[in-house]
Amino acid sequence: MRLILPKRFSLGNAIFSRGSTAYLDDRYADVGIPRIRRIGLSKMIMVEEGTTNLIPVDWQKFGASGMEGAGWWAGWVARTGAVVNLTQNQSVPEWGAVDATRIQTSGGTQPYKYTYHISGPTTKGASYTFSVWIKNIGSATVGVRFYPGSNITSILPGESKRVSASMVGDGVSGSQIRLKALNVSDSLDFIAWRPMAEEKAYSTSWHPTTRQPEVVTIEHGLTPEQGTIEGIFEANELSLRSGFHRIFHINRSGGWGIVLRRNTTDWQLAIWADDGSATSVVKNIVMSGFVRYRVTWLKSGGWAKAEFFSVNTKQKFGEIVLENVNFPSVLADKLYVGSYFTDAGTYSNTIHADIRCSSIARTDTEYGLDAPLPVDEYTTAVLSPTYDFLR
Repeated sequence: MRLILPKRFSLGNAIFSRGSTAYLDDRYADVGIPRIRRIGLSKMIMVEEGTTNLIPVDWQKFGASGMEGAGWWAGWVARTGAVVNLTQNQSVPEWGAVDATRIQTSGGTQPYKYTYHISGPTTKGASYTFSVWIKNIGSATVGVRFYPGSNITSILPGESKRVSASMVGDGVSGSQIRLKALNVSDSLDFIAWRPMAEEKAYSTSWHPTTRQPEVVTIEHGLTPEQGTIEGIFEANELSLRSGFHRIFHINRSGGWGIVLRRNTTDWQLAIWADDGSATSVVKNIVMSGFVRYRVTWLKSGGWAKAEFFSVNTKQKFGEIVLENVNFPSVLADKLYVGSYFTDAGTYSNTIHADIRCSSIARTDTEYGLDAPLPVDEYTTAVLSPTYDFLR
């Protein structure tokens, strides 16, 4: 596992905090060190909510410790007479894993061969999400079911993937990871890595215990008179999920000021006045991949707009236009990137880069949307991660 070391990293005008360690692919980041991912020649910073892995560390290596029929089972159990053999410290280069576990099963009187049990029943109405990496190196299909959910994911021979599924607790059943064969007589041979259970409706990046939320703020130097905020984010599964997930957020004195966010299934640009009233437009814009956004406003003209386009194809996904905007008199000094404080419900849970703030309303005809805004005398702040992975 490579370390993300604190040497030679800079976030420009941004401030980063996270009160715990974190993991990104095969890289480990110490407390307070950002997770920066190389995308081509660029570098993008992860901004993710906190989480807790409900599977104890001792059971994340798939070692058998439970006992069938002993009340609420806990740990890993070989089911209905199946024989399970484990081989630790397996390497899977495509995951960056050197500590994965090879699991081989044979026999048994049911398709379920090896099961993990969280002690005690689920909480009724609570959302749970399980995830685990599986590489099928055998000749029989491996099935993964996260119980009490009913969906079964099949991993065909030769396949390698992270399997994730969510369910809602019923207050009666215990949570389980069920590893099964397609046929009772099948023997399984696969490599598993980093099992995780979270009490939420989606899966975040793996951590063995608890990852604290990440916060990125920029002292933006902008005023309500006019300005431009531009940046790049990855429109991935988490950032496109239903809910209110911020790309950026600036407060005004006494409340919300300027927000660009995912609004349930659409996108929203909203600006709040001093009296708490909002000018807001929600629009369905389909986007994917790496997205450049540009939010521009001009108080004297009473307008603001947000534009989105593909970094890779230069295709414009769409725009949101606000008219007759009642602007606040003052903006708070911090721009929150990818979240609003540490509220888990506001995180877009994605990577961000190349954020540039300008004190003027930049125009398409002057600069276009196919390149970043220039850094010049009007630039008030920049977030442009620079960092070398030293190991």
